[in-house]
Amino acid sequence: MSTRETTITLAPAPIRAHRSGWPIAAALALSLALLAGSASPVSAQHARVRFGVSGVGGGFVGAAHGALGGAELRIGVQINRVVAVYLQAQGLLGRFLPSPGDGLAGFAFHSLMVDFTIEDFFQIGFGPALDFTWGCDARYQLACSGTGPYLGGDFRIAFIAGEHGPGRRSGFVFSFDAHPTWFGNDAAITLLAGLGYEMY
Repeated sequence: MSTRETTITLAPAPIRAHRSGWPIAAALALSLALLAGSASPVSAQHARVRFGVSGVGGGFVGAAHGALGGAELRIGVQINRVVAVYLQAQGLLGRFLPSPGDGLAGFAFHSLMVDFTIEDFFQIGFGPALDFTWGCDARYQLACSGTGPYLGGDFRIAFIAGEHGPGRRSGFVFSFDAHPTWFGNDAAITLLAGLGYEMY
């Protein structure tokens, strides 16, 4: 009697994992997109750097009179979409009227500002300041016979033309500053118009 061996070959089942994986990947991508979209309004509220720079020009009236121009730098923290705190430094050159000698004078204003942004494009800020002057001659300007420091303040309004989307915003800034400086019992008010760049 002979024994007959039978060989059975099992064919491997086709692997279809690469097809069924697409719905999982698509669902994961959709979930990440939804999470990113929902996180955008929250990230817009996070604190970030506030920065600005402008060229300014104008004049001053009151206890002292004259014209001046220069530059200002703003740097601080944008706490959320509305509130910011920053330091504003203004370096200015101008002339007292009447002019002592060659009439050239220097001014340095240092203001600690609290600022509010309304509807993403309008800003209003105010704060105290320490001011210094050079070139003030007591024979002509009795109010400011020294270099300072003098107590001052700043009131600022600005309009932003640029990107107003969620998160960080930036654009060209058109500003106006009213800056009183007290020289003892007298005061002079510096009025400045500016054009520059703002990141907030």
